[in-house]
Amino acid sequence: MNINKKTFLRLLTLALLFSCALVSQGVAEKLNAPTTDIISKKIRDSIVSIEDEIGMGSGFFVERDKIATNIHVVARPGPILVKSADRETEWTVEGVAAYDVENDLVILKVMERGVPLPFANIDSVQGGEFFLAAGFPDEKYKNTIATVVGNNQNGEKLIRLKADLFPGNSWGAGNSGGPIVNRKGQVIGICALGSEHYGYAVPSNILKVLLTRSKLTEPLARWQKRKPIRAYVYGSQGNMELINKKYKSAIAKFDKAIQLNPNFANFYYRRGSAKHKLGNYERAIVDIEKGIKLDRQRTEPVEAYLALGAVKLTSGDYEGAIIDFDKVIRLVPKFTDAYQTRAVAKFQLGDYEAAIVDLDKAIKIDPEKAELYNFRASVKHKFGQSESKQWKTITARHLYEQAIEDFTRAININPESHSLHNYRGMAQYNFAEFESEEGNIVRARKLYKEAINDCTKSIQQNQNNEFAYQTRSFAKIALGDAKGAIKDFDRLLQISSESDKDYYYYQRGLAKKTLGYYRSAIADFDKAIRLNPEEAAIVYYQRGLAKEALGQKESAKSDFEKAKELDPHVGQK
Repeated sequence: MNINKKTFLRLLTLALLFSCALVSQGVAEKLNAPTTDIISKKIRDSIVSIEDEIGMGSGFFVERDKIATNIHVVARPGPILVKSADRETEWTVEGVAAYDVENDLVILKVMERGVPLPFANIDSVQGGEFFLAAGFPDEKYKNTIATVVGNNQNGEKLIRLKADLFPGNSWGAGNSGGPIVNRKGQVIGICALGSEHYGYAVPSNILKVLLTRSKLTEPLARWQKRKPIRAYVYGSQGNMELINKKYKSAIAKFDKAIQLNPNFANFYYRRGSAKHKLGNYERAIVDIEKGIKLDRQRTEPVEAYLALGAVKLTSGDYEGAIIDFDKVIRLVPKFTDAYQTRAVAKFQLGDYEAAIVDLDKAIKIDPEKAELYNFRASVKHKFGQSESKQWKTITARHLYEQAIEDFTRAININPESHSLHNYRGMAQYNFAEFESEEGNIVRARKLYKEAINDCTKSIQQNQNNEFAYQTRSFAKIALGDAKGAIKDFDRLLQISSESDKDYYYYQRGLAKKTLGYYRSAIADFDKAIRLNPEEAAIVYYQRGLAKEALGQKESAKSDFEKAKELDPHVGQK
């Protein structure tokens, strides 16, 4: 066992950097969002739910007897039900009046009448404006407040939107086919693609053109048998498998979709995503690049470049990832995710200063996003450790202080996150170690205590937080509370995986040895050696010292010899 406590905590720091994206985002107080002024009865009466045997989507009246929705909402063979938001009214589908495979649009002809929504002038739409995405995520009528991020930038046909951070505000699968409306209740687009916080809308002018192409109605069942429409069915199934993490099955579904419609870019993007998840990075890149060549909807497909960069980032091609993220930022200068992921790539290359610059820009764009402060704090923390090793004490101290400030900002935004308290506690512990080495004992003790307080808060929120117990135990040892540390190691031995138990037995043994509990310490060292005999040089050495303290000289000598056999440098500072 060659891992000491400092090495272990540095590994925790690295783990912290890659878990930043998992931190829940706090709900921010932003600009006054549109609410009642555009949620009128007329809009509600114009929007319909579209259901089949498996799922639900949305649609809305564009003429008194015509409803617009996405192809993938109605592509699955079989009958569909069209109902009002209050579930009181149903419409009978006569068939398909028009459709646009490239833009995932279809116009349904219905027998009964409805209330059509008016169209807005798409040229008047500006980035940063608030809009409403109305639909049926989670099978309930809901209004999602969205902001336009990009409107027809660089020749793109799609409108890029962001779901702003309000309670319960996110995109959902049921939003597909629903309208994006402005404050006047006018349609600027139809929801086409979406993830948790980002979505795309097909502009209303494309929908207007489709309406002019409306001809004789084709029966729904016959239309659903067309190859491009069947491709959408396999594509939807592939998306569900992707969501359920069944990546091999997802790839098989996308294979079938591509066979039926080999020119649809989104199928390649999604198949590439599945291959990425399976670690097939080269094939994932091939698929995404193929999709980019085919993507006629978006002259410069921002999300595709972001996905391409993510694959390269995961595969270790950090320079290549940065090139792709550069393209994203050039196309959408206020895209926080692009700055954030580019910062990860720069961090991996050891360019901490450049990573911090990117995170500064991301925070300027979205100052209420907790994970950005968390990530910047983590980079500064690691940068401080690096500067400390090079004896740049003034810079190191400044970086540690800034890291703790950033963790505090993240906690203020999202106080319920146990991870944030854990990370700040880890930074405080490492800062305390630094100050202790510099001889600033009073400040070091204060930081150890603050680290313990943060870890305790983290543990109160999550009783199985292994990292928090680990950090707290070392801080207690630094303050001379070996008994308190032993209690933490007791808990760690209960919740840790088998692969880590040897390390915790060793650490508990050291704490017991500090208190003079030599026999109990030897018992812990015995267990550590039994679990991991090949890496137990330091354990043999410490067991030898415990035996020596008990007067067991011959047995101690044997342990020292075994320790030297495993590591000739064991015991040397």
